[in-house]
Amino acid sequence: MWRWLWIAIAAVPGMVDGVSACVQPTAPTNVELYPSAAQLPENLLRLYLYFPRRMGPRVSTADLKLLDVNGEEIAQAFLPTRYELWSSDRTRLTVLLDPGRVKTGLAAHNALGRVLVAGQRYTLVVPGTMADASGCQLGEDIEFTFRAGPADLERPTPATWEVSTPQVATTSP
Repeated sequence: MWRWLWIAIAAVPGMVDGVSACVQPTAPTNVELYPSAAQLPENLLRLYLYFPRRMGPRVSTADLKLLDVNGEEIAQAFLPTRYELWSSDRTRLTVLLDPGRVKTGLAAHNALGRVLVAGQRYTLVVPGTMADASGCQLGEDIEFTFRAGPADLERPTPATWEVSTPQVATTSP
């Protein structure tokens, strides 16, 4: 029995010889949200969360919460997906707002309305219990607050874009 117990303890992610391998939690300021503007359009379809280290396999958009100005969670804000939308290195999570609620004329939009409403303030909460690939938790809840602005209905006009080529052999953007 003791051998089985030792094997079970050694197999826990983030544990080395039954002791936590975490030195300290990730600093909350190391997690970034894009777009990062203070005001986002009410018809926004996706957000990107960047983590400082490779995140664990049990981290998903189901862990996130979107709160309204009263601190109430907005139901069905995110599109439930079978597979999470991680970058290949598991440091960027793409979060999709439910397009059925964003696009007008669809059943979800008609029944529940938009996820974001222009003029309202929202908070995206990333729970501190989210863990990286070695099992180390973020440590504290991380909150990103923004205001919803009017819907962005303008089509991109590539003819007005300015494209510049960086100089050769530099690190210029």
